[in-house]
Amino acid sequence: DSVACQNIQVFRASPEDVADHSGSSPERGEDKSSTGGSSIAVGQVGLRCIHCSRSPLASAIYNTVFPGSIGSMGASIRMMSQRHFPACGMTPHDVQEVMARAADEEADKRMRR
Repeated sequence: DSVACQNIQVFRASPEDVADHSGSSPERGEDKSSTGGSSIAVGQVGLRCIHCSRSPLASAIYNTVFPGSIGSMGASIRMMSQRHFPACGMTPHDVQEVMARAADEEADKRMRR
């Protein structure tokens, strides 16, 4: 998760973010499920990919997510590292490789338990 954190911006939703997200679509790399299906509010904490979230060319899902609570931030970061970064064409390849290795190591640890 530490590599993912280095590639995620934490922000407070602006009125523009709320308006943009209310019309979210998978084609723009956004998904309503990133908020658990609920609406977002101005000032709500969000997480976004530093590589593609502001690009009109972004195509990978989950480039911006709005965790429902502080307690779900870790799960949101893991979800982005598992679902967004491997598919993000704007994330540098070396970063994707490091994340993939970390995910493999974590899976190995879980299998040994």
